[in-house]
Order: sequence, then structure tokens, then C-alpha cells
Amino acid sequence: MGDQSVHPGPIDNSSLFIQDTNKLKEDLVDELDYILLPKEGFDKLSSWYGTIPTQEPITRKVIEQGVFVKHCKVEVYLMELKLCENSDTTNVVSHLFSRADTIAMIEKVMREHFSIADNKDVRLWNRYMSNTYEHLSNMDVTLQNAGLYPGQVIVVEIKNDDGSWPRQQKSTSTYSSSNYPSTSNHQSSSSAGNGLKYGSGAINSFYSRNGYDRSSSNSKPGVCGLANLGNTCFMNSALQCMSNVPPLTDYMLGSLWEKELNKKNPLGMRGEIAISYNELIRDIWSGQRSHTVPRNFKIAVGRFAPQFSGYQQQDSQELMAFLLDGLHEDLNRIRKKPYIELKDSGGRPDKVVAEEAWENYKKRNDSIIVDTFHALLKSTVRCPDCEKISVTFDPFCYLSLPLPFKKERHIDVIWVPLHPEKKPMQLKLTVPKSGSIRDLCTALSNQVQAPSDRMVVTDVYNHKFHKIFNFDEGVNPILDRDDIFIYEIPNSNIEDPTTMILPIYLREKKYSVRHADKNSVSSQPLFGHPLLLAVPRQDCTYEKLYQLLLQRMARYVRTPLDEEEWQGETIEDSEDDTDSSVNANSSAAGASNGNWEDDGEGGEASNGHSTD
Repeated sequence: MGDQSVHPGPIDNSSLFIQDTNKLKEDLVDELDYILLPKEGFDKLSSWYGTIPTQEPITRKVIEQGVFVKHCKVEVYLMELKLCENSDTTNVVSHLFSRADTIAMIEKVMREHFSIADNKDVRLWNRYMSNTYEHLSNMDVTLQNAGLYPGQVIVVEIKNDDGSWPRQQKSTSTYSSSNYPSTSNHQSSSSAGNGLKYGSGAINSFYSRNGYDRSSSNSKPGVCGLANLGNTCFMNSALQCMSNVPPLTDYMLGSLWEKELNKKNPLGMRGEIAISYNELIRDIWSGQRSHTVPRNFKIAVGRFAPQFSGYQQQDSQELMAFLLDGLHEDLNRIRKKPYIELKDSGGRPDKVVAEEAWENYKKRNDSIIVDTFHALLKSTVRCPDCEKISVTFDPFCYLSLPLPFKKERHIDVIWVPLHPEKKPMQLKLTVPKSGSIRDLCTALSNQVQAPSDRMVVTDVYNHKFHKIFNFDEGVNPILDRDDIFIYEIPNSNIEDPTTMILPIYLREKKYSVRHADKNSVSSQPLFGHPLLLAVPRQDCTYEKLYQLLLQRMARYVRTPLDEEEWQGETIEDSEDDTDSSVNANSSAAGASNGNWEDDGEGGEASNGHSTD
């Protein structure tokens, strides 16, 4: 039916995949590269136009993130996991899973791929590092809730015929649904008092209930590493800082925190952040482990702050701010916050106003976080019309301070002294960041004991002068990759009426001869670093210029003795018909035929004419 000339043909999704793979191309854009359709809509289009026979429909699920704020989205890009057997961890295969799939689905796929019989008992392990494994025991939990991330290695372990397991449970942690902190059945696991009594029955009960396997290591309380779950170093660094705040850690290791747990605070997280943090702190300070996996804590944080639910790099300070706020609200001793009317300072002493502000603040906010981290910041406002001064004291938990920056910078330069027998030297100079070229010359003068006013600062690029700097120019345009050459000149005034400064370029003269027609072609590529030559403005003959040039290059060339012959420009013919090249002069020099004078603004150096 209809006009067959406008028939679009069968549905073809091959352009969405990387060639010869089943992986989608990166950075595909919705409604530009593809269109999302419900299953019914795709089936209707397939019935009308058909599909490519060898292609399977691209089916995706809707996943949900967050607790209070729900984020539902279509999972276009699946999660790629790496699968291997415990008996051969080098044989790794990749497989795509939906984040809505369960751990049972991973087990099913691994049984099929590794040909494991259904009557064989298996265990799945989540491998973080070469020696850190986590047992995936809850088959009903989804990959998203289990906290798996792309590229995670999953190891399957097959039970031995004698009923034992090949892998010993050492330094591993087990994830299960019971591990996640519950707000309804949480029980105290601490001993009475202000501190935690290591080795007590309460601690044994804690580790048994939360699936952490105790190891008989020589670990010390508090000296415990946190495994990187995938770009979670920002979280681990913040947790290590928090763990080493003595008042907070002593509080969490005691029993008082549980009495002050505020699960009904509408501004809190139902107590789950405090419970999860407490479990992690007890694990770190148990003295039984050299490292642990903060899996449950990350899952708890991701439930209430979706921005931290993935495995991308995040800001460590933002996580710490969320944690401090979450702990404060979960542990707030104020169950019902009263209304507080703020009063003006009214010229009263600062001590009186500050005490009143702190007392009012504590009537609504009272927790271990307030006791340890909160303070008051004095603000003074003066009215420009009536000159009235208003002083307030505002609570704060953290202050944003600018990072210190270096006021100086290091610049690598090449110093070329005036005396031809002295070697050029590479030096590292320290100058103010906002300094000038004059400051650069002054720093060099202190090292080489040469007058700074007899220096010329240049930028050399491709064996010739790219820029000549003026003394009043700043050093900001100089990049770290620039080749800065500073030359010593005989006079302090570069505009001396009796002396002219010439740029000298070194060239290598080459001849290429084609024997078929006996024609020769010469080329003169630049090499080495350029030089500056001071010559008299008056009565400078070619012979005098040549002698001055030889003196300037005394480290490289010399005038031949009477009994020596000059190097000639000879071209020897070859019997072959191919091209050949002969070096005639290995150190020919080029010089500008015009005056090089500073224009006061800095400028470009002109390219010189080649001379033999």
C-alpha cells in the first residue's frame, strides 16, 4: 500500500554499533542518533517495514536512582563486567549486563559460558585488587544496588567434591541484604562506656552480623586502608580524615550515639547515614584488619545523594559537607525545633551577642557534629547613610579558603657570554610571576656576574630569533616550552650610535647532484643556535666583518694556517644514476645585511643572507 518509492526499507541499527562488535558507539545522542520507543511501538514499525534479518532489537530497561528524589531513565549503555573462573583468573571474558539485572543473572551467564553444571554449587566473588575479594551472597540484589561498576571483575568459585571451597575467606567482606543498615532492626553492638573494648563479644557479634571476616593480622586500630571501588579515592580521603577526628570517633565507638539517633528527623536520612558510618568506623578501629571495603557506606550515601551513586570522580569536600550535614541531622538531639526570634546587637558587647546567638542556635541544632565542627562567624555591616553598625554571629561548619599560590616562577634560560671561548650555560632563574624582563636579567646577573644592562633576551625558535624582548615587558608571555636565550653584548645601550648588533644564523650548505643532466641544487638548512655580533657602524668592510665573525665563532671554527688548504666546494661524480649529496661547508654562516635595532616595543629579528 502507498507509494513504494518512499518506502524507507527495513529497520537497520548497524550504524549505532562499533564495527564488528555488539557495543554501542560512545556519545550517542537521543533523538539525534536514535529514538527511544516502547515495545509496542517498535513491534508496530517492525510489522510495517521489517528488520535486518541478522539483527536483534536493542532492548533497554528503565532504572531508578535516589530515595527522596527519584531519577528514572532508560539505560542506553549497559554495564560491561569481566568474568573469569577462580581456577584460571587470566581467562577473562566480557559480558554486558543491565544495572537492573540481579546477581543471579550473572551466575546464570557464568554457568553457561564456563559450562558449569546446575548441580554444582558455586560462589561469586567481586574482585577489587589482586588480593581483595568480596563475596556476592545475595542473589536477588540488583547490580545497581550491589554497587558494581563497569569493568568490575567477577570470579566464580566451584565447590570441591569433598565439600570444601578452594578460596579461603581471608580479608574479604560479604555483601548481602542484611548487611545494609536497616532503620527498623538495628541493634547495639557496642560495649558500655565511652570507648570500644576490642576483642569483646559485642565486636564478635558485630563482625558476624555484618559479614566482615576477621583476620589474625598485626593491624593496629585506626591504621586501616580503604579499598578503591572505582574512582572513589575522593570518598576514601574524606573518610580517613573524618576517622582521625578523636571526639567524633570516640563518640561513634561508644554507646551514646545510638541513644541520640534521630530516625524521625524530617531533615535527616532516617538514621541510615549515621548507622552506616558507625559500622565503617568500628571496622576501621577494630584492630583486626589492614584494609576494608567501604561498600555499604557508599551504597547508603548514593541512596540519599544520587550524585555520589556512580563511579565518577567527585569533589571530596562536597562529600564531606554532605556527610557532616547527614550525621548532624541523624544525630540531632533536638526532636522538636522551637521558633527563635533573632535580636539585633543593639550596641551590646560582642561576647554577649555571640553567647546569645550560640544559645539560640543550640536550641534547634545540638549534636556531636555541632559540638565538634560548628562555630560562629562575626559579620559587621555599616550603613553608609546613618552610620549604624549591625553585628551578627552566624553559624558555620566549614570555611572556604583560597589555596596558596606561588608568587614566583622558574624559567630555564641559555646564557651566551660575550667572550667567544666561554661555553653557553643552561640556568634556572627564579623571578616574580608578575615580574619583567629586567627582573629576569637581574636574576641572571647575580649568577653569572655580568651587568644586567648588557644583556639581550630573545626567544629562539627553529634555530632563529622568534622574538626580541624589551626590558619593560613582563615574563607572563614566556611559556615553559620556550627556548629563551640571553646574550651578553659589549655596550649597555643597544642603540649605541657607534655599534650595530647583527643576528648570525648557522647554516649547513648542501649540494644535490643529478647525474643524468649534471645539474646541481643547493640547500642551506639552519642548525644550532643563533648568535649576536657587534660590529662598527662606520668603516665596516666585508673583510672586517668576516674577521669579527671568525672571532665570534672561535669555539667552532678557526682560520687555516698557511700550510693548510681551505675546504673546497668539490662535487665528485658517481657512476650511478641515482642522486647523491655532498657537504661542501659544514658550518657556513648567515648574517643580516641590515641594521638590527630595538624599536622600544620588542620585535622580530630579520633573516640573514647566506654567505660562504
